[in-house]
Amino acid sequence: MRSWLKKRVLVLLLVFTGLSVLPSYMWAYSLSGASAAPAILLGDTVIVNHAAYDLRLPYSRIALFRTGSPQRGELVQAYLPSHIGLGIKRVIAYPAKPS
Repeated sequence: MRSWLKKRVLVLLLVFTGLSVLPSYMWAYSLSGASAAPAILLGDTVIVNHAAYDLRLPYSRIALFRTGSPQRGELVQAYLPSHIGLGIKRVIAYPAKPS
């Protein structure tokens, strides 16, 4: 009986921990612009994985390590230069490497 209870408590603890950390990495956004068309249309909702390129402490901006970098053709979330906020953009080029 005790081992059954211990297993259930452990499983519930793991599920609770996973569900409490998941919102810090996966966010849903509704698009208000058509810059990602035709792949994503105006008003569509997308789920953004904030751990795709670097792993951070949950609910903070402290980066632990990089997990990758954006590739050409991928959609990324970026701060817009006009200080409007965040936007979804497609990667079309990389900066030139110094020679």
